[in-house]
Parts: sequence; C-alpha cells; structure tokens
Amino acid sequence: MITSSYARAGEFKAAYADALASARKAVKLAPDLATAHSALGYVLTQGMLDLRAARAPLEQARKLGAGDAGVLSLYSALAAEHGRKADAESAIASALRLDPLNPGTHRLAGFVAYCARDWTLALDRGRKALELNPRIDQVHAFVGDALLQQGKLAEAKAEYLAEPSDLYRLTGMAIANQRGGDAAAAREAVDKLTASFGDAASYQLAQISAQAGQANQAIARLLHAREIGDVGLALALTDPMLDPIRNRPDFSRLLSDLGFG
Repeated sequence: MITSSYARAGEFKAAYADALASARKAVKLAPDLATAHSALGYVLTQGMLDLRAARAPLEQARKLGAGDAGVLSLYSALAAEHGRKADAESAIASALRLDPLNPGTHRLAGFVAYCARDWTLALDRGRKALELNPRIDQVHAFVGDALLQQGKLAEAKAEYLAEPSDLYRLTGMAIANQRGGDAAAAREAVDKLTASFGDAASYQLAQISAQAGQANQAIARLLHAREIGDVGLALALTDPMLDPIRNRPDFSRLLSDLGFG
C-alpha cells in the first residue's frame, strides 16, 4: 500500500516483486493463516495486476478468515474490483458487523458500494467513515465521485477540496472543473498532478482524459499504465470514470489482458 501511494513509477516493479516474494513465503510458512493468503491475493491484484492468479489466494483467505474483519474487508474490496457485487457486499457486511467502529472498514464499505454504483449507499458509508475519523484519506474523494455521478457538482467540488491525498484531490478537481466548463482550472489541476506524481498518476490521467472525451488519449494512458505497472488499473472493470471508453474494443482487450472476466 505504501508503494501504490508514495512510490514513483520507476520503483513499482521492484517493490512489488519484493512484496510478492514475501507474501509467497508467508503462505509457505503458514498455509492456514488467512492474512497470508489475503496478502498474496492483494499483491497479485494491486501489485502485479495478475487478477487470474489472485483468485485462488483470495478465496482461500475468505475461507480461513471468516471471523477476521480485516481479511473480509480486503476481500470485499478486491471482489468489488473484480465486479463480483454479491461476494463483495456479503464480505463487507460481515466485516462491518465484526468491526463497526473501524473507519477503515467503513471506507472500504463505501468503496464496495461505489463499485456497485449504489451512490446513495456509498455516500452513507463514506460519511460514516468520516464521522469516525475526519482525517481519513481517500474518502472525501470517493464521496465526491459519488456526488459527481449524481450531478451534484458544487457538493462534489467541496468534497474534493477536503481530500487530504493530493493524488485524489487533484484528480477529482480536474474532472469536476472539466464537468463545470472551467478548462483553465482543470488544466491547472492536471499540471499539478503531473508535476507531483509523473507517470505514477497515469491511471488518474486516463480517468481525466476519458471524462474529457479524449478517448484515444485515455487508452494511450491506460496502456502506459499497464506498461509501468500502475495499480490503478485494478479499478478499470468497475470504474465509472472510464465509462466513456468502456465499449471500445481496445479497452475490452486491456481488461481481458488484465484477467478480468
């Protein structure tokens, strides 16, 4: 998670290779430990972008960790990214029952609802996470995304501005300003995003391009994200921000290459 949030693009592959080796060693040393299988599934999905290989350890983690809120929360998020709505919701509902005061659990619950395009539930769960921890990161951003999907532009901008993560705040503001017709403000946000993160923001830049109607540029940025191992691609199947390019054959091929389906 540290790599995906803070590393530069050139550091991705080595860091994820180390994480994969550690996760595999953990499974070998403790084959009945749910968190070991969970970590392996996480690294294979978020680090290696090998969604086919991730399925077996994720299912094993869920089987072994039925009473572990952390394991169930992570399983739910990854299942949501795979488009498995029922599995994701079942797992996160169990996690919420087991750990109802954990803001991180509510954050993931909101993410699961957002992936399922249940904007109202995403907002409710996101606001609960913020109630429990007003400084938690990423939540203001996906609350803003859900508001944007409902056409509530001013409210979405307020959420984006409150987001502590530069990556998600700048992405949200670029898209919201585009949506509102303020091209100069959108360009300013994109320039800051690029200056701060470089290629590590390839996936977010693809979202912005897709929302701007720049389909070819969006595809090019996604392919570059694939080349450098940008973990944002794990969101591609269910991401509403990519809907403008969802019916393109080259986008379908990319999803297939990543192991979705």
